[in-house]
Amino acid sequence: MEQTLKDRAADEAALFQKLARYCAYQERCRQDVRLKLSGLGVRGAAETARWIERLEAEGFLDENRFARAYCRGKFRQNHWGRRKIIMGLRAKGISAGDVADGLSEIDAGDYESTGRAVLQTKGWQTALSRGFEAALLREWAKDLAVEVGEDDGEEVEAF
Repeated sequence: MEQTLKDRAADEAALFQKLARYCAYQERCRQDVRLKLSGLGVRGAAETARWIERLEAEGFLDENRFARAYCRGKFRQNHWGRRKIIMGLRAKGISAGDVADGLSEIDAGDYESTGRAVLQTKGWQTALSRGFEAALLREWAKDLAVEVGEDDGEEVEAF
């Protein structure tokens, strides 16, 4: 049985309400919304793009705003360093410009004090795994008299 125009409009309005609530609850990126749409049964790239464009046009979805919130949250709540934050944003498909804007949310003084605290309380390996740069950790370790571990050998570009 074919849906009437009225039923289809009601279904679209209900879907938009679900998506709007989903995006209003916390900042989301396009990838998050694509996964949500797939879970709600929306199929096709064109249909997905249409919903994403509508959410962006109405201010529910903004990747720059997402990147800023992601950086602030992961740094303040999880005590992640820049490297791990960059990798997380890359995994979500965030543009280099938005990554740079997000990282600008992290105050240099706060970054150093958090990195030093992680290094002193958790150690070298944990500080590296949380994404703090090896060069900075070495510098801070000298001041803190913390034993310097092996570098993981990988340097991540800013974006």
